[in-house]
Amino acid sequence: MMEDYRKNYSKQSLGASLNFKQLIAEKEPKDQRLSTDVSEDLEGEIDNYALRIWLNRSEKMDYVLKSFKQIGLPINYNYLNYAFYNEDNELIMKENFHRDGKFTINKGIELIQHINFVHKVRDDYSSKLNLIEDYRIDWTKKKGDLIKILFTKKDIDPKKLYQSFKSYKSTFRMIIIPLFKEKDYYFFDCLDTHTGGRFSLQISKRQILVNLKPDSCGNVVFRLLSNLQKHISSEISIEIDNQDLKILN
Repeated sequence: MMEDYRKNYSKQSLGASLNFKQLIAEKEPKDQRLSTDVSEDLEGEIDNYALRIWLNRSEKMDYVLKSFKQIGLPINYNYLNYAFYNEDNELIMKENFHRDGKFTINKGIELIQHINFVHKVRDDYSSKLNLIEDYRIDWTKKKGDLIKILFTKKDIDPKKLYQSFKSYKSTFRMIIIPLFKEKDYYFFDCLDTHTGGRFSLQISKRQILVNLKPDSCGNVVFRLLSNLQKHISSEISIEIDNQDLKILN
């Protein structure tokens, strides 16, 4: 969703803050020196990075981010910096929009611009939240479907992902109970520690299947997606009923 907000919410966006912190340990220790072969995927080599980009034209940002992706740098937004101007090209509001939904005003003279921006983001998020919650599974009403999160770039070790969920409970904000597991497949019953809602996860190498129960909030899915992008792999997509949902672009 942050990429969509960057592209479409302001053509005069000034910058972005990127960060990525890998929470899945590799099987073998890595050489601390990065490969000099730029054709290799950096996401497999970089455990942690933070970067701020300050540009005054949207097309420049497109070029820089495209170059990062070509060398495999995981693109994950921490916040976006927006600058809004009036018809006379005078700055009326400059603010940051953070991935956790917070807004920070840096400077400005028209508060209504900030309020309109907040409402625009809120309405967009609510529409996507409703889309997710429409697929909550309710067996008594025979409605709903599994939500499929796909790892589009690399395989994930289900056991290591499970260990990350256990080790970083405060980050993922869920309690997981293994119900079934084998080499490349884990099935969990889960509790959202933020709302108390229940859901289940089925994890394999290439995907996670989410079963939202009737009492679960759709924020469970968005929080999971956000944390997976920030700490596991930036290259993921989401599908429901074999349809690719354009909520991450």
